[in-house]
Amino acid sequence: MRVAVVTDNDGKTSSKRKNYEAYAAENVSICIGEDDAYPTLEPQLLKANGLDKLNAILGTAFADDTALLAHMKDNKADIALKIFDSAIPFDVPDYIRHAIQ
Repeated sequence: MRVAVVTDNDGKTSSKRKNYEAYAAENVSICIGEDDAYPTLEPQLLKANGLDKLNAILGTAFADDTALLAHMKDNKADIALKIFDSAIPFDVPDYIRHAIQ
């Protein structure tokens, strides 16, 4: 059985990796976004898809990344459902793609 641990980097990728070192094994993958400038899932989704695509998926019209991210963080469950239900293909951040492959 293969296990994948998927976690935010919280802007501290190196220390996050160290937190999980004891659990790393042949059948365990530790999947963390490598870019500390994108510390949580919402910025990672924005990085992978861009403002225009996420506005289309979410049915919003935010003019900038900051406003969209604030909306996404304030409405996590609704955002997740809209992404799940969307007919528009979206890109999964690389660290999550690695976990599910």
